[in-house]
Amino acid sequence: MNPVKPIQKHGERFNGVKEASWLFCGEEKFLKDEAQRAVISKLLGDEPKAFNHDICNAKEDHRNIFAALKTLSLLSEKKIVIIENVECLPDSKKGPFLECLKYPAKNIYVIMRSGQNLFSDKFLKSISDCAKTTTFKKLGERELKMWIQKSLFKYKKSITEEALEALLELKGHDNLTMLSGEVEKLAVYKGAASTITKDDVVRLIGKSAIRGVFDLVDAISFKNRDAAIVLSRDILSGTRRGIPELLGLTGWQLRRIWKAKALLVQGKKNSYIAAELKVRDFSLNKFLSQVRRFTIDELKRDFELLVEADRKIKSGYKNPEFVFEELIIRLCSG
Repeated sequence: MNPVKPIQKHGERFNGVKEASWLFCGEEKFLKDEAQRAVISKLLGDEPKAFNHDICNAKEDHRNIFAALKTLSLLSEKKIVIIENVECLPDSKKGPFLECLKYPAKNIYVIMRSGQNLFSDKFLKSISDCAKTTTFKKLGERELKMWIQKSLFKYKKSITEEALEALLELKGHDNLTMLSGEVEKLAVYKGAASTITKDDVVRLIGKSAIRGVFDLVDAISFKNRDAAIVLSRDILSGTRRGIPELLGLTGWQLRRIWKAKALLVQGKKNSYIAAELKVRDFSLNKFLSQVRRFTIDELKRDFELLVEADRKIKSGYKNPEFVFEELIIRLCSG
């Protein structure tokens, strides 16, 4: 899968140079960073990169941008100008800037970045008429899975569907930078083995975090609000994990409980449940007692609360720590 979808690509132009400027739009920063590195590598090859590109921010000082567009590098034949938040240029400077893009100085290349959608801003649309433009949207779950598979393919690794589900559940959907690091760790962890399994993902997440979340959900099952809040704070302070990951881990454990609950209702034996959910013999009784303390209606409600909390965190509605503690209080209510 290629999550980067070119919107427009120009032919030969700009002093005979096929591509002289690029516009990267959209909210997915990690993919923009990847594309930027690819452009720089393509243009500069093995040249030292620290001395032949300027980084400017249109939100802070537009004067540096115009100076950079007119000044050649003293140390290299080519120069790259990277402009962050290009849509923030003052209105009075947008016309001259577009002229610079249409008639650039020889051997100067421009990479423009914006967190906005291309079609939400007229100025960005005008830039796209004279730049190779790509939109980087947040990946949906299906695209994210394909991106993980493609990333692992570079390491000559594959991943099972169960492992994909576990990785996204435990690490979240919103941070490609973090997921990229986990993909690399999984690839190194597997060594010569070619297939990454769910057990590999769970093992890599860290037994201490999963143990902590088991205890957290246990406190929730007893409706012990104070203990649950203390446990959640301990998990966060004792690791580098953030609220989105703790939310994902909590959802993962509750989903296991829901599945076990459904199997108990179907009359399945404890040994079958243990094998199906990969619960160790020594912790099976405690897990099943936790399962029995939840009703199906409670689990349905709890997942609705989890989804609501996730939405609040993603929208920046409130401080994530506040949202999670509010969630704990509601999960522990009757």
